[in-house]
Amino acid sequence: MSDARALYQALMIDHGNAPRRHGTLEAPTHEARATNPLCGDRVTLRLRLAGEVIEAVRFEARGCLLATASSSILGELVEGGSVSRARELAHTVHALLTDPVPPGELGPLDVLAPVRDFPARLACVELPWRALKAALDSKLHGALA
Repeated sequence: MSDARALYQALMIDHGNAPRRHGTLEAPTHEARATNPLCGDRVTLRLRLAGEVIEAVRFEARGCLLATASSSILGELVEGGSVSRARELAHTVHALLTDPVPPGELGPLDVLAPVRDFPARLACVELPWRALKAALDSKLHGALA
């Protein structure tokens, strides 16, 4: 097993079994749900923004370990960062999983690259990132951002 694949497996299992930022979020300003109709996986993502900074991220996931792990990794990467950086990361994940030639520089998303070897699992990994894009494009009724 290659080092990259072993790292991928270890990190995905760690995040899947002990997800970070799982649960509810008090006073979210943005929220979205993404569902994979093929397998039934579902991720609900809640954000609290202060201007252009993502102050807090929480998610609830029902489905496979990969969807949960990817949600956990998303939370670690975007909480405390800017909205523009979060959008950039979501774009990079989409390109990684869908472009015939993946982006060359993945930075902290490099851990997700081995999933390209498992086409049936790509949607599981992208699910929370789709929810992120939708959440950033939405605003909860009556919430102040």
